[in-house]
Amino acid sequence: MLGQQLCTRPRRREGGGSAVEFALIMPVLALIVFGIIGFGIVFAQQLSLGNAARQAARFGAVDGPTCADIVLQAQNNAATIAMAGTSVTVNITRGTDPATAPAACVGPPAADTVTEPCKSGGPTDNVYVKTQYTSVMIVPFVRPTFNLNATGAFRCEFS
Repeated sequence: MLGQQLCTRPRRREGGGSAVEFALIMPVLALIVFGIIGFGIVFAQQLSLGNAARQAARFGAVDGPTCADIVLQAQNNAATIAMAGTSVTVNITRGTDPATAPAACVGPPAADTVTEPCKSGGPTDNVYVKTQYTSVMIVPFVRPTFNLNATGAFRCEFS
């Protein structure tokens, strides 16, 4: 009996070890989860911006809509998760090449309620609607920003 008492040691409790391990790994796990969610939101914003630019260019390709109508169309279609449509910048150009196309509106496009970008011009002219938005990612401790932009192009009809 005396030998048994000498050979057995009291067991240590290890209940606190898992709590310490969890406390060490939790910030890294939370950063990864928030990063995935944040990049998903930025990706959804980019998709919405592209669809809005394309839809606004399609809307503006016919004779009738003014620059202000096209801007309103783009901003209404751009609204998505954590992105208000009114914070989207819209530029409208018209020409055969998007790099050299001049501005289609007189002054700021949102204030031009007279100019119709596809009313007159060459038979090969396109209307280009470029949308821009600065997205701020919602990750704890870091606030990276992304400059998102998209361009929609459609051939002007009835010009």
